[in-house]
Order: sequence, then structure tokens, then C-alpha cells
Amino acid sequence: MINVPNFGETVAVWPSPGQKIQDGAGQFGRFLQPAGRSVVWDEYWHRRFLEGAVLFHDPISKKKE
Repeated sequence: MINVPNFGETVAVWPSPGQKIQDGAGQFGRFLQPAGRSVVWDEYWHRRFLEGAVLFHDPISKKKE
């Protein structure tokens, strides 16, 4: 099992391939870009991780390896 960050920590997240994810709570119409970004880990991002919508690694670079 992967260690999940603690709330308040800054982590890099990427959307899972084929997913269009809102870029944070209350960011209606704004989506997490495929290049990913650093976010402050909170309940919103934790829920997205549990449902499989975000990853802790760049899925594009994994395909190139």
C-alpha cells in the first residue's frame, strides 16, 4: 500500500490518463492539466486519490520508460 501524504503537505499530482479533474475544491470549470502540478494535500485531493482520479507520478513519463 502506498503511503498517503498528511493533510497540509505539498505534493505533486497528475490526472489519471483519460480523466478530467477539477483543479481543487471550488475551482469550477478549471481543470488539472496533464502536466500535473504541486498542491497542498487536503480532503479534496485525498478523495480524488481514493477514487483513482489522480496519481503521484507522471503517467506520460512512465509510458516512455
